Amino acid sequence: MTFKLTFNKPATRQFIDGIECGGLEIKIVDGCVQFRPVVNLGSESVELSMRDRGGFEITISGSEENELLAAFKNSSGPYFTLRRQGEWMVTAPYNKADEPPKFEPHLRVWSKDVLVQTKKEKEIIGEPEGHDARVRWAYAILASHAKGPGRPSSKFLRAKQIVKEEFETA
Repeated sequence: MTFKLTFNKPATRQFIDGIECGGLEIKIVDGCVQFRPVVNLGSESVELSMRDRGGFEITISGSEENELLAAFKNSSGPYFTLRRQGEWMVTAPYNKADEPPKFEPHLRVWSKDVLVQTKKEKEIIGEPEGHDARVRWAYAILASHAKGPGRPSSKFLRAKQIVKEEFETA
């Protein structure tokens, strides 16, 4: 099974900017996944791709992918924080209900086998019966949204649009 890891902008600034690299070397130490920027790709490394929105991503596939995916199990969600240990980026599960703060270096695991919902997305509050998963997700986001200063998140705006579309077709 192929899966993807996305790294946010602060991870790029802290670990990649100013370094000539074409990929990341990956190793697992005591169940903890670690990454190191490398210039040339080898058998233990994967190609690094820059994202349009900032940050970077890697796609994992091959003989070691199941072991790596198992190391990314996190009951709290798909997020892992990153810290420096020598020349390596060391991951730690993010165990809070929300996404990590945008300024904190972190990665997200994108896979069918990994829980890709935060705890808030799993709590369905006031949801009408008989809706598909997309509509249930939208109701969960709207129910968990705390109104604050500034522009609403893209996730909130998307949830609002899904609910609006649902009422228009009903």
